[in-house]
Amino acid sequence: MRLTYKFILFFFLCALPINNPRKTGRVIYEIQNFFSESILRLASIFQVALQEETSEDLYDEPVASASDFFSYSLQKEELVQEDPPHPEELDIRSSIFKLITIRNITNFGGSCCDVFDDNYTSFGFTIGPDLHPETPLPLLDLRGYRFMNERYGLIGGLAVRFPFNTFDDCQLVGINTAYQYRATFNGKFHQVSVGIEYLTKLLEFRAHAYVPLGATELCSTCIFDDYAGDYIVNYNFTEKVSYAFSAELGGYLYNSDLFSIYFAAGPYHIYAIDYENDETGLEVLLKPRYEDILSGEIKYRYDSLFHSKWQAEISFHVPLYRTGRKKEPCSIPNFQIYQPLRFIDAIPIGKKKCWETNY
Repeated sequence: MRLTYKFILFFFLCALPINNPRKTGRVIYEIQNFFSESILRLASIFQVALQEETSEDLYDEPVASASDFFSYSLQKEELVQEDPPHPEELDIRSSIFKLITIRNITNFGGSCCDVFDDNYTSFGFTIGPDLHPETPLPLLDLRGYRFMNERYGLIGGLAVRFPFNTFDDCQLVGINTAYQYRATFNGKFHQVSVGIEYLTKLLEFRAHAYVPLGATELCSTCIFDDYAGDYIVNYNFTEKVSYAFSAELGGYLYNSDLFSIYFAAGPYHIYAIDYENDETGLEVLLKPRYEDILSGEIKYRYDSLFHSKWQAEISFHVPLYRTGRKKEPCSIPNFQIYQPLRFIDAIPIGKKKCWETNY
């Protein structure tokens, strides 16, 4: 009679709903879970025993005992109580999309024919695998542009960064190339750039050369002949691209995963962009960044042709590399590792306007 009472209580506990532990009570919930697992374990033991009885080697194989059941329960409890591994210990791979960047660039000062007088907005992706020690890191840099004169441009760049350690400090040396396209009032221009870069936690250096492809000069003419007599006025507007070079050496006044301040300076040279004169200048920039999400940039340029000019930039970033490892196996912050190419991304356009008359 006492045994029957225990079985009735046992099946009653198993019949209670287990979907909502708050209704059944925490104690009953744990008891019910224990008995439910016990049924499954006992069933598996009995199944093994029945299979052993039908075999020829019935008396040669040991039969599962009750101690196996209790050892199984204890092992399960130990597994549940173990602390989960630290996130940095997990070999988690993030998406191949590392960074999304939206930028707005506004220029101040300079003349109407300045090669850097165009304002624009860009939208770009940085795509690549996770960084691994002593393994080259390839990155694809794709960007689209919309200039304020409703013209468009695009960039397709490829960079390969090589990590190495010197005096327990991680460094990156990279090479890159990019195809640049820009639509203007007179037509379309194409350009290829090649460059090198050197990145550490405190310093950055990069240099690029730019080579135009196809037509380097496009001209349009407007004829005004609606005058009394044989008078004609021609308005000629010419656009030109040329060979160029730029370099930048900068350092971080402060650099952490939360906030950084970057200061840099470097020369640039554009060959015969004013049809007769080269443009050689120097630029200085200050770039603060917050949380890999928001950054700004103030840039000052001075050259012999167009003299002083200012450029302001604000950028919004979506750091998709955060979906994987919290920190790459390198002392350089992730925003430096996966940063897009830094170079003259909007093709500089030399402009010349002139009027011609027959009187």
